[in-house]
Amino acid sequence: MNLPMDAVEFLDVFIGLFDPERWTPETLPMIHVYGFTQEKETQKAKDYFVDRIGKVFKDCGGFKEENLVRFHNNRDVSRSSSMYCISFKVPKEVAFHPKPHFKREKTEE
Repeated sequence: MNLPMDAVEFLDVFIGLFDPERWTPETLPMIHVYGFTQEKETQKAKDYFVDRIGKVFKDCGGFKEENLVRFHNNRDVSRSSSMYCISFKVPKEVAFHPKPHFKREKTEE
């Protein structure tokens, strides 16, 4: 799959971003990120995005399907590509990670 870069590529900005003296796990924000896939089945698309987000957050515990709050097809942008919205609360392991990590990780091969 050779898709254009999307917002998933920039989720690393949340790694270590939050001060635990000002934020609690309960007050961490909800993230709504949009991405593109050529997967036609919803579960395969969900697995695709969970895997990609997991690559971005790999140094702080990864990302699992259980982290998702909402996942839906926003629209089909072409015959071969769909745009999905992936909603999740910033995981505390990501938010309070001790070493901010701003190296962009390519999530698409």
